[in-house]
Amino acid sequence: MFANNNRKIKHYEKCFGGIAIDKGFIADDDLLVALAFQANENPNNRPHRLLGEVFFDMGLMTVTQVDEVLQEVLSKVP
Repeated sequence: MFANNNRKIKHYEKCFGGIAIDKGFIADDDLLVALAFQANENPNNRPHRLLGEVFFDMGLMTVTQVDEVLQEVLSKVP
């Protein structure tokens, strides 16, 4: 069960960044910065945050944009 959930989370994150770039909400460099930020949080015993949260907190995406990307991601769930 957990392996399947982890696979879905990785799929969501992979899709989220790509879709956000395709929609023009973020740039390629923004994704790299957010992924590095996300990776550096985890070793510090912080809860894992999804990319949408990171982009929002960085001021790169609005709640509406995050929701729009999530809707597209969820429509592509394997």
